[in-house]
Amino acid sequence: MNRYIAEIMELKAKEISCLPDDFLSGDQIKYIIDEDIVFRMISFGTTTVIVGGKKIIDRLKEELADMEGIELFDAPSLYQIDSVLHEEKYALSEIYDFFIPSESIEKYGENRGCEFSVERMEKEEISRIEDIENYDNALCLGEAVSLNELAYVAKDNNRIVSIAGVSTNSEKIWWIGVDTDAEYRRKGLASFLVNRTACDVIEMGKIPVYPTWYSNIASRTTAIKAGFVPGFIEIGCECIEED
Repeated sequence: MNRYIAEIMELKAKEISCLPDDFLSGDQIKYIIDEDIVFRMISFGTTTVIVGGKKIIDRLKEELADMEGIELFDAPSLYQIDSVLHEEKYALSEIYDFFIPSESIEKYGENRGCEFSVERMEKEEISRIEDIENYDNALCLGEAVSLNELAYVAKDNNRIVSIAGVSTNSEKIWWIGVDTDAEYRRKGLASFLVNRTACDVIEMGKIPVYPTWYSNIASRTTAIKAGFVPGFIEIGCECIEED
């Protein structure tokens, strides 16, 4: 087993009031009632754990009675889940497909050069990046800008052409994102910077994860080239705004 998986399972279990073993139990779907959580669903590829208030959990058990855990992230099941949430004025939020570091992620950066100048930016420097709003995939913006911990930037003649940043979305699990100017893509910049950032995060005693979406093939390819492997999938919900 990947050495990061067990630790991530333990951290996620604490977040959603379950046990790490629940992610590996024999049940295809594990339902957990927690009135402090409206709805969250997580899978590491075996058991799918669903956490929420009793009313929503009871309804989901009815709607998903004939489903297997592996089916719950497919469109028909998601439609049923979303319909149940709508009854309570909630809707599904976006699905995050998390990549986690491979056992040998450090080796992906060994003897790997870059044709552009690369520098690390510290937390206090990030908010001063010119046109920072153009890098919303790599950095947290607005009121969340303080969540940015560090970033690696690639420059061409002092112009930033690619940024990989990491944010403290939780105490131990930090999210990495990347943005590259269109004309500088397919040069290996994104995976190079993501790898650099991830290795620094690991040295800091944290676990870097790389969230993306099923349909973003370019982003998933970047994760693999940077030394990441598929880890877990998670989806939550958001309140429906009244007109």
